[in-house]
Amino acid sequence: MITAQEISNGIAGAFAMAKGRADWPDTFDMSAEQVFKSIWAVLLALPAMLLTLEAQRQIALANPVTEAARLIANMGAMTYYVSQTLVFVLVWAAEIAMLVIIAQRRGAGWKISPLIIGANWAKFVFTLSLGLMTGLSILAGTPGFALFGGMLAYGLLFYLRWGVIRRTMEFSPLRTAGMLAALMLAFIAISTVISVFLALFGFVTIDLPEA
Repeated sequence: MITAQEISNGIAGAFAMAKGRADWPDTFDMSAEQVFKSIWAVLLALPAMLLTLEAQRQIALANPVTEAARLIANMGAMTYYVSQTLVFVLVWAAEIAMLVIIAQRRGAGWKISPLIIGANWAKFVFTLSLGLMTGLSILAGTPGFALFGGMLAYGLLFYLRWGVIRRTMEFSPLRTAGMLAALMLAFIAISTVISVFLALFGFVTIDLPEA
């Protein structure tokens, strides 16, 4: 199990790297145990992620005007939750794998540990923020606030990831931006592959343009 203090230390370490503090290596435990415990971030983020998914589904059902909204509306509720949870976990794993492979090729050494810990807790903070913003939007009955909250959450994720990648990989600003773009492409690619898989096996239907 993981303790509240360990969660707090992991998040504090991610923010220390984002702020560019010179003492960031001293802000949290970078042991192998904490690397494995940072995987708890995935499980702890699931409730907030499911809340966001439910809000997206309700919006799609109420107003299926875009292709993405129609795809969601055509899914059964269980298929939607299972498929999107699968996307969430696979994307998270792919992002960490990409970061570790690149860090190893750069000879990052001991900095691979804070890279994994910082990246995991940065994603947790993002997912929690997105879920909280979505929850507030639902309570207030203002769907537009969810969009604004989503922009803030993605801005926070960008801020944290920028710091984690720069401090551990020692990238230039340009290469850091390229790494962030690669992570976004990984999200799009995995999401697309799973959507096609679901369509091929008849779980959902995808409207193709007429010839």
